[in-house]
Amino acid sequence: MASCTDNHPRLHMYRVKPYFRPIEEIMPNLTMYKVRKYESGTTHIKNDEEGHISEQIKVLVQRQEKVLHDLQALQGAVQTIAQKQGVDLTELTESSPVPSRSSSLVTTSVSEISPLQEGKFQEIVVSADPTNVPLSLLVLLKQLSAQYRVLTNTFVHSSAINTPENLRRFLSNGIQQGSRSDYQLSVSIIWKKDPDGPRLMVNPTRQTSVRGEANIARYLARLLQPAYDAGDIIKATQIDELLDLAQLQVICGNNKERAAALRTLNARLGKSQWLVDSLPTVADVVLWSALQTTCLAADAPANVKKWLKGCAELVWFQEAIQFMSS
Repeated sequence: MASCTDNHPRLHMYRVKPYFRPIEEIMPNLTMYKVRKYESGTTHIKNDEEGHISEQIKVLVQRQEKVLHDLQALQGAVQTIAQKQGVDLTELTESSPVPSRSSSLVTTSVSEISPLQEGKFQEIVVSADPTNVPLSLLVLLKQLSAQYRVLTNTFVHSSAINTPENLRRFLSNGIQQGSRSDYQLSVSIIWKKDPDGPRLMVNPTRQTSVRGEANIARYLARLLQPAYDAGDIIKATQIDELLDLAQLQVICGNNKERAAALRTLNARLGKSQWLVDSLPTVADVVLWSALQTTCLAADAPANVKKWLKGCAELVWFQEAIQFMSS
């Protein structure tokens, strides 16, 4: 009888192929992966170690030099025209007169970097839909009027000829005294059909419009305190977060988003009298306006109602409150 070793001299039950190939066979150069060359061999100049560069790089360098040459020629042409017309280019090349970020509703002295210095005049035009009244504009203009000489006007576009009489007197502050040159700031509102919300324009030749009530309030609040960028950045960030909440969740949000915003405000106002810090800020102004225009103030939670009552006691809100009752 033959033993099993006679038929199976190596004692292998069965053969199994290798699970993987040796790494030397897969990557003979021991590289993790290969990347094809960015430049093709037809456009590449050999002997790179001698300092040669590719034709593609040469083309880019030539294009950049041409652009710089054209810009210099254009600058020279502008200077020539400016000299002929008697225009001071240094004034035109200054940064746009957008003041620094502001948060405080409290009046402050005019900063040395204010865009509304003596002798300068700035005109602001706000267009808004009469069905979406930016009440924060009245509150902030009350503040601006305490700090600057402000001229206000209200106009009605042909698309909103049925605008009620109280809206036609929205920015009416009595009979204007003196000439236009006696004022530092002119703010005009134009009632027109605009489903995208209010827009602010300062200089149509140098900027696009500022859209949304919260962003308009940001701009006007910066006029109140031009040097705010040197202040508390954490406070400024909290204000910006609340302004976004007002615009995105209250003004433009659905019912679920508005309910969530009210819960956030109620929790925040349970810890302090005002939304940020111990004094009212532009965040209080815009959220107050947003709750009024969306009819959320009547059914607001307890802490929010207490805050709304505190806003109504401030003189800065009186004109807006009178407008709502007219």
